[in-house]
Order: sequence, then C-alpha cells, then structure tokens
Amino acid sequence: MSLFQLVLRYLYTNSICFLTSSVCCKDPDVPEIRDAEGLYTIAASLKIEPLQQKALRFLRSSCTINNISDRTFSTFANKYTEIDEVYTAYILRNWKTVVRTDEFAKAVKPRSDGAESERIHSKYLELVKRAAQ
Repeated sequence: MSLFQLVLRYLYTNSICFLTSSVCCKDPDVPEIRDAEGLYTIAASLKIEPLQQKALRFLRSSCTINNISDRTFSTFANKYTEIDEVYTAYILRNWKTVVRTDEFAKAVKPRSDGAESERIHSKYLELVKRAAQ
C-alpha cells in the first residue's frame, strides 16, 4: 500500500499503526506504516494535523542513540522546524553519548555536495554551541 493510500485509509478509519520492526499490528483493519517521515510529509502537505501529530509523536518516541544522528542531520529535519526541534532536543539531552557513536561520525562527515556539507556543518556548529551552554 502506498503512503497516499495509507493516508486515505487513515482518513476513513482514523487509525494507523506505526512500526519499527517486522512485527505486525494485531488488528488487520488498521493500516501499518514503517515510513513515519514520509507519512508526516504527506500529512503536512495536505494539512491533516491529527495525522501529522501522530507521526510526530511516533518519531519522537522512536529516537535512539543510534538513529538520532542521521535524523538530526537529515534534509527532512531541515525542512520541518517541528521535527528539527524534536530531534535537536533528543540529541542535546544525550549529547555525550551520541557524539561517541559511529553513526554520529558518519552523519557529520563532509559530503561531495558542497551545499549539503555546508548545511550539515552549520547544524553541527549549532549543536556544539548549544551543548556547551
């Protein structure tokens, strides 16, 4: 089922099941989704606030030490202020642990795309400054 079809099912049923693994939802009538960022994007575009908030709550609750670096420096977080605030708050709360991970080193590594490297470097400097406060 496509993301758009999942949104339509949500509008019809008012329910959705966000998943982080291959485990399935217990109710076969409830649409399942693993791409919460994609769903958030569609909900934001269509201005479906309740679905957008559900996706945001899931994204907040599914942050981990190992996935937060990719999330924080992503173009998705850069596009949505509300998402950026959630990811930034998590990374700052766990700063001393996160900066020691391989995922963090990989996320802040310079890219061949100059504009993307500059955006990531700018975000990195912002985080370092805020973590020092």
